[in-house]
Amino acid sequence: MAEDVLIVIDQQKAMDHPKWGPRNNPAAEANIARLLADWRRRTAPIVHVKHDSTDPDSPFRPGQEGNDFLPLTAPRAGELVVAKKGP
Repeated sequence: MAEDVLIVIDQQKAMDHPKWGPRNNPAAEANIARLLADWRRRTAPIVHVKHDSTDPDSPFRPGQEGNDFLPLTAPRAGELVVAKKGP
């Protein structure tokens, strides 16, 4: 049987950019942080997917503050980070 894996997608500062309008899930990061804490306690695998947009107007573009991970849900040493170029 395959081991369970937690995949955390696009937990970056760009999620709070005004370009997207009001959030419909203000507790998302706190809920994800609780999941991460549980997964880390169990030493189960975690994969963080980072959006490295190639769109020059995207707040997810590398080199922008929005490309940085949100502190509450940021990867820790040893956790796999995978980059993607599109939404």
